[in-house]
Amino acid sequence: AGCQRMLDLIENDQDLHGDAATQLFNVTPADEDWGQMRNVAKRANFSLIFGVGAEKLQGDIEAQTGLVLSLDETRRLVRDWNGLYPEFQQAIRFHMNKVEERMKSHPHGLGWVTVKNGERRWFQSGEETHKAFNQRVQPSLAQFGIDWWTAVENDLRHELPDPKAGMVMVIHDSMVLLLPDDERGEAM
Repeated sequence: AGCQRMLDLIENDQDLHGDAATQLFNVTPADEDWGQMRNVAKRANFSLIFGVGAEKLQGDIEAQTGLVLSLDETRRLVRDWNGLYPEFQQAIRFHMNKVEERMKSHPHGLGWVTVKNGERRWFQSGEETHKAFNQRVQPSLAQFGIDWWTAVENDLRHELPDPKAGMVMVIHDSMVLLLPDDERGEAM
């Protein structure tokens, strides 16, 4: 989405969810309810980057944090979050419009977004085109993960041709590696 605020926070090794909590709820790590409000901001960050509605966000916040927000409070949260990170609504609209334009000009009414590996995610009449941005990002992240895991596995085979060394598992954005307990393992 090209969200400069988030990109700057990442570049400066800042806590995205903590920053959102401070901006949205005027809390700091010293506040008693910091953990809960940071968790609410985390739910908002993970949901609103893809344009989740207030009702869905309200349920997610309650299920994930135990905090019950009224629908009006959740709508204010959505509005304030979108004000803090406007690039995401712009990206959602851009991708939705692009899919809808393609649907109008395609002989069978199909539209698409192209993901990182060049494949197309097709949309047909009746599908929720507001999900086009999500459908571009999620498969691209998956492809990025596959590329990353493959590169690490290839590096391990090249640098440590030891049958006892390798990738054990991947969990979200982390890898568990089995490496020798020596300078070679330390270097990897």
